[in-house]
Amino acid sequence: MLSLKIRNKDDGFQWLLVSVYGAAQPSLKESFLTELAHLCAKELLPMILGGDFNIIRGPREKSNYNYNDRWPFFFQCYH
Repeated sequence: MLSLKIRNKDDGFQWLLVSVYGAAQPSLKESFLTELAHLCAKELLPMILGGDFNIIRGPREKSNYNYNDRWPFFFQCYH
């Protein structure tokens, strides 16, 4: 992941832009998500987070039956 602190020149407003390309290998996903969670937890600025997390949200997004439901909970929206 790459993070950039951005400041608006007009009013000084700051935020963090985080661009992600997540690990495709299952053995590296936990480490990647832990690092991302630590970044989010310690950051005080508003964040824009986007990219390719290499995690699917449900079995319908797979082209085969090899679905692992360990990580998709990170990306569920709760209201």
